Parts: sequence; C-alpha cells; structure tokens
Amino acid sequence: MNGNVSREETIFHAAMELANAEARAAYLQQACGGDDPLRQRVEMLIWAAEQAGDFLEQPAAGVGKASPSTAAQGLSPIFAREARFEIFSSASG
Repeated sequence: MNGNVSREETIFHAAMELANAEARAAYLQQACGGDDPLRQRVEMLIWAAEQAGDFLEQPAAGVGKASPSTAAQGLSPIFAREARFEIFSSASG
C-alpha cells in the first residue's frame, strides 16, 4: 500500500505540472497504464487540488498582523494573546 501512495503522489505531482486537462489526461493514460483504480485516485487528487485553488497558500484574514498596541510593545502577533494575561499564583503553591 505504501508503494501505491508514493506512486500516486509521484503521478499527481507530475500531472499538476502539466499546462492543461488534455495534457494531464494523456499523461495519466501513460503513467497509470491499465490500473483504473490508480488513475481514479489520482484524478480525485487533481480534482481536490483544483477545487482548493490557492486556499491553503493564502493566510487567514488578520493572522500574523500586529495590532498597534502589540507593535508598540514590541510583541509579535503570536505572543500578543499571552501578553494580556497575568499569573497570580502557581499551581504548586
């Protein structure tokens, strides 16, 4: 099974480099040969990648941006949330 996953990934990445659907179809015919289940799995990966578009390549709105108050304090946006809390006592005593 692990070999199939690697083969699927290899075929998928190579197909995604091709310019259009016709070129991909010809490549999949050659790369998958008569292995229809393999071709269907790779086609599903291609479809999912096309549906996602650049969704995973763009940051979520507002993530990673410093607010004026955190920027003035020299805090990174990641740690700004923790900076708003104070520790009043420790759990050990």
